Amino acid sequence: MILKRHSFFLIIVLYSASFTGAFSKLQLVSPAVTDTVFIGENILIQWEGDEGRPVNLDYSTDMGAEWINIIQGYQGSSYSWEAPFLESVDIRFRITLDELIKPYIIWDTTGCHNAEVRSARISDDDALVVTSSDDDIIKIWDINSRTLIDSYTLSMSLNLYNARFHHGTDSIIAATSSGLFIWDRNAGSFELLSGSSFTDHVRSCASSIYQDIAFGASYDGSVKGFSTFDKSEIYNFPEPSNTEQYCVNYSPDGSAVIHSGYNGLVYFRYLDSPDPPVVLTGHGVNGQRLLVWTACVSPDNSLAASGGVDKTVRLWDLQTGNEIITLGNHSGQLRSVMFHPNSQYLLSAGLGDTLRQWRMSDYSEFTDVVIDHKGQILDAAYTLTGDSIITAGRDNGFKIWKNFEFTNDADSSEHQLRYRLRFKIPHIYSSVLSLEEIPMICERKKGYPEILSRLPEIDFRILIPNRLLFVDIPGKVKFSQSRNDTLIDKRAVVLNDTVYTFEGLVLQGDRTSEEIIIESINIPNDSIFYIETEDGSINIREECIGESGRAVSFMSYVPGINIRPNPVGNILQLDFKTVADGMVTIELYDERGAAVLELFNRNLKGGIYSITRELDCLISGVYNVRMVCPSGIFNQKMVKY
Repeated sequence: MILKRHSFFLIIVLYSASFTGAFSKLQLVSPAVTDTVFIGENILIQWEGDEGRPVNLDYSTDMGAEWINIIQGYQGSSYSWEAPFLESVDIRFRITLDELIKPYIIWDTTGCHNAEVRSARISDDDALVVTSSDDDIIKIWDINSRTLIDSYTLSMSLNLYNARFHHGTDSIIAATSSGLFIWDRNAGSFELLSGSSFTDHVRSCASSIYQDIAFGASYDGSVKGFSTFDKSEIYNFPEPSNTEQYCVNYSPDGSAVIHSGYNGLVYFRYLDSPDPPVVLTGHGVNGQRLLVWTACVSPDNSLAASGGVDKTVRLWDLQTGNEIITLGNHSGQLRSVMFHPNSQYLLSAGLGDTLRQWRMSDYSEFTDVVIDHKGQILDAAYTLTGDSIITAGRDNGFKIWKNFEFTNDADSSEHQLRYRLRFKIPHIYSSVLSLEEIPMICERKKGYPEILSRLPEIDFRILIPNRLLFVDIPGKVKFSQSRNDTLIDKRAVVLNDTVYTFEGLVLQGDRTSEEIIIESINIPNDSIFYIETEDGSINIREECIGESGRAVSFMSYVPGINIRPNPVGNILQLDFKTVADGMVTIELYDERGAAVLELFNRNLKGGIYSITRELDCLISGVYNVRMVCPSGIFNQKMVKY
């Protein structure tokens, strides 16, 4: 059926190609599906098939449930992007290309009536069209066959204004000069619904699938609703000054009506509410109110739109009754306004030949989708889905247009998302019989989340060569039969510069260089890290020349702290040693683990230091002195008497 849009896609990863088939398929080529994406590092995103058209790049960390834009409307075949710090282990990239298909005509029936067509509507099932004309004939048209399938000609005494489908396509409500009528197509009857209730022409009618009540708006100044079952009058909303009413419409949910008239006022009211109507005032020129031909309500009942003789579309807040904005650009009187079913657009049309659509996001005109009816428009409306538009007017016919749409060409790829950590041991230059401090260093990207920089523990294995005699406890050595020691440890670390140090005594031998190998690094129960290792070496030289480009001190001491005396009175003498350069923080904690006093906080070069602090502010008890530095975390108990 020509009016329905059928769209389908394969999940969210890959969907629908361009409608014309003129372009090759859009495809992400980099990063490859098997590639790991690293947080805080530049990622080169590359694609093919865009043919120079602007694309949108997005990423998702929840399997495509929500997409976050990287860049919009970008022209090129690659884009460099730095992944932000995200709390996720997976990331999905998506590239999309939005191609605008402008409105185009589907069916033109110019001249299908013998006079101007005052109203035209498409049925909710997109199967039929009902038109009403100044030739006083209601016609029913089949869209598939594009033929006239039914009609009803009013008597000479009746003038026909408009007609609407009512609860399907078998019943038609008609507004005439003699009242509100209902045409039962199955029974072949055309009966007066409003009796003698109206005293003047009924200029407009309204029907809702949610109500068994048809409304009419009359020149006698009243808007009334009648039961389509027993023809009884259910509602009567007289205009306070009995001013002619030209328009009545239901809200999309059938809970309210909106009507307007000659005095430039628009009324919005809920059918079953005792509250007075919301009165919208503003149409006119130079303080003079002018006729409002048309008014409608948004799908959520929050907004109203109206248009009339002053050639403007006005948007209203139905909570406050205030005007939000006046939309111009029409060269003639406004005859039709209607909100798109998705609430994102507003349609407006009139005697200026053109149908316009406005974005509700910023109230701007969508200038690329203007429709030229090529004749004055008396009625215009969206279909139930908004996929198509019908217009009718003084060319004695109606036209059906395929509304604009965006066709999507897209591709996406899924990757592991990791924080890259590089653990390395530097190349150390030493002389024989020197006692060396050998660090294991952790390199990571700047801006690393602080919450992830402190780990409860890591497991690691370091293979120590036979040129080094591993010192297990200061002043003692650990003997090995093979003289290839494997250092195995598990400890809490701070992922910042030096995470671990060990001592080794350099022995004599026939080789001048030996490798120090990181056999394994493991962070238990944490899949967010991608761990790389770089082995170091011990090189025997006559002099200790250090590692080029890195300040590492090789000294015959172990980093740590020493309290003198211990127990201590009101004066604390504290000695501490560090190997690598960096921030050194020393704090005092009570038995509950609460920090009670900061003793030191400064950037230092590796070395041996002493500080003196007064402790007369502390009560007697057991305390813990903790030093956090690039060489590690060190604790020592202190007794205060």
